[in-house]
Amino acid sequence: MLKVLITDDSEGWRNFNRDAVLSIFGEENVEISLANSAIDGYDTMLQHDKNPFDLIISDLQMESDFAPMSAGEWFVTQVKNTRSHFNTKILIVSGMYNIEFIADKLDVDFLSKRMLVAGGELPLKLKLEEMGFDTDK
Repeated sequence: MLKVLITDDSEGWRNFNRDAVLSIFGEENVEISLANSAIDGYDTMLQHDKNPFDLIISDLQMESDFAPMSAGEWFVTQVKNTRSHFNTKILIVSGMYNIEFIADKLDVDFLSKRMLVAGGELPLKLKLEEMGFDTDK
């Protein structure tokens, strides 16, 4: 079973990503945890230390506690520095103008929220396939 953590301060975007992931992989094939902030995402990740997430989807702009870094940058850095989640794939999904620069700096994949607004779940499905996930239900 695929384990996914979705971290976003917007309930609408958490729900969109959850519904898209369930549709792409099938409800019986995925276990999803939701977090509403970078801190909540970090705590949730630590709670799954023994059975790590396969995929984390995170927004960048959430709480402002981590300036000059965005909350999502801080969270991704914490994930990448946690031994139990060393092999976890990370996808940042954000509307930030410099998302590609940040993703390159963090060495993670990215998808613009604008692409999701325009294309629904298809851009997410294609990105997950590009990341090596089998999306055939």
